[in-house]
Amino acid sequence: MARNVQMQFLRGVLANIPTLAAGELYYATDTKAMYVGPTPQAIGGGVQTVTVSLTAAQLLALSTTSIQIVAAPGAGNYILPIAYSLEYIYGGTAYHTPATTNNAFFGWSGSTINSVNSPIAFTGWGVFIENTFSCFAFGTVGNAANVGITTASSINTAIVFGVPNALTLGNGTLKVTLMYTIQKS
Repeated sequence: MARNVQMQFLRGVLANIPTLAAGELYYATDTKAMYVGPTPQAIGGGVQTVTVSLTAAQLLALSTTSIQIVAAPGAGNYILPIAYSLEYIYGGTAYHTPATTNNAFFGWSGSTINSVNSPIAFTGWGVFIENTFSCFAFGTVGNAANVGITTASSINTAIVFGVPNALTLGNGTLKVTLMYTIQKS
């Protein structure tokens, strides 16, 4: 009888959410609670992908204002990057970097963008962003300085994308995609 009452209540609650889309309702087995919203990925779960589009204004400010790519994963967890891709959409005016050897970095929020703790360094950034045509680049993860990442800098920390040297000119856009999983520390 109690189960039947619970189901009737649930049907009544769902009837009051007319725009509920498939996959937006989930039941948390640990708290025995029901939530409306996207189903969260389990810690250590499958590979996730996120794409963030950067405007020309964001690209021009990238050396002073890093862009968050993945939010902090919660206490005791860290983001394990797997691979990335960058898709540059040429806008008619090419960007310029102080030196074509400049790198772009995926780093931990709060850390220096080109620190040894950066999980990804894109070493072709300077040549890539100065192209006068649309193009893309991709790669796997490799610690920027190959010295290992300090665990404390990665626990419950967001991943950001940034560059150490400012771009000048330019009006194209950039799609930044990162494949990752969430792991327990």
